[in-house]
Amino acid sequence: MKYHVWEFNTLIQVLLLELLLSFSVASGACAAETLAGVKITRYNRVTRTGRVDPAAVTVMRFPGSYGESVAYQDWIYFAPLHGSGFDIPNSILVRRHAVTGEIQTLDLSTIDGRITTCIGVDADGLGNVYTVTRTGGIAIKLHVDDEKFEGSSATVLDLPIQGSYTSVRFFNGFLYIAPMGHGLFLQVSGEEFSKASVKAIDVSTIDAGATGYNGMWVDRKGFLWAAPNWNGKVRTGKVVRIDSNHFTLASASIIDLAVINPEAKGYHGVCGTEEKVVFVNHANETSGSHRNVAVIDINRPSLDGVKIVDIGKHNDKIGGGINCESVGNRIWLFPYMRNTGDGSDGRMEGYGVITVLEPRTLEFVHLDLSDVLPGIKIIPYDGTYARGHMFLSPYKVYDSKISKDDILDDRSISIEVSAP
Repeated sequence: MKYHVWEFNTLIQVLLLELLLSFSVASGACAAETLAGVKITRYNRVTRTGRVDPAAVTVMRFPGSYGESVAYQDWIYFAPLHGSGFDIPNSILVRRHAVTGEIQTLDLSTIDGRITTCIGVDADGLGNVYTVTRTGGIAIKLHVDDEKFEGSSATVLDLPIQGSYTSVRFFNGFLYIAPMGHGLFLQVSGEEFSKASVKAIDVSTIDAGATGYNGMWVDRKGFLWAAPNWNGKVRTGKVVRIDSNHFTLASASIIDLAVINPEAKGYHGVCGTEEKVVFVNHANETSGSHRNVAVIDINRPSLDGVKIVDIGKHNDKIGGGINCESVGNRIWLFPYMRNTGDGSDGRMEGYGVITVLEPRTLEFVHLDLSDVLPGIKIIPYDGTYARGHMFLSPYKVYDSKISKDDILDDRSISIEVSAP
């Protein structure tokens, strides 16, 4: 695949990689090298890192930064997070067609002027896409189809319990919403989508430290898993597991990862396979960004079923991560930043290195995007696999040519990884 730059009215350009889903590196002078199926120009066996071949990549720029993403039919939906800076709101919901590459946008603030800065997004498979504002407690249900993507089809719900919320997940007729800075997980009927249909359980009544989560996933048994992040005071490792079939406080349990490893705190994103659930390393108070990915056996939901793997033990450029996506039996872990100083956000440098993990064996490899845009470190927020492609939600980039302390998110990148 050759490198192309496409110009849309929205100034969006796309990254395209080829994926064969194999950890092997091809041998032979004439054979193209691949790592985790992605075409690479060279492979370092010591660091287990391959440099992604720029010739296999197409670049796309989004107008701002975006949070979680989800696929419905042939469209990928991206939740609006920030504008051209962290203090600038973003209310533009974007969807991209997985086959044609068509881009469509919808300004959610035209539906309700209070709607801005959303992190989570999910779909119910019945023609509806859901998101929730990070603050203000506003949930949105948007009816969509291949032709329809407009505000007139939206339903706005003022949640009866105000507060900060992050991820959303739809499962078996209900929308689930994760809390940040408090312990109230919400369940909302997708059909009724009303205040009367909202149910809440406060997991902080089980453990006072269980009050901040970023990322949710539902396993094959219907259990919700939430990634522990910031409880308003400190980073925690208190994983929450809730039986969505009952959604009562009695069905909730907590697994404290820090009991196994004191640095296993501060996670951002969770996903899994049929057998394992994986929590993405992010940041803690001890070392800033950390590299301790947590893997829990779904059939042993206790400390006995927990494994902690240091995904940076071969490559010291690996830092904190942010969200993940499962592709078959492998988990793609998306990069955030690597701490380079005192642990504060202003002393962090972004490293665009994706980690691909096999949770059964705990083996992993790294895909370094440094050659794609020289001097630019790509930091996605999430990824969605659909139609044989991985679509990365554009979050921000780090430009080493400007300043080591400058994080720019007005040149965000989306990556598309294609597979047969």
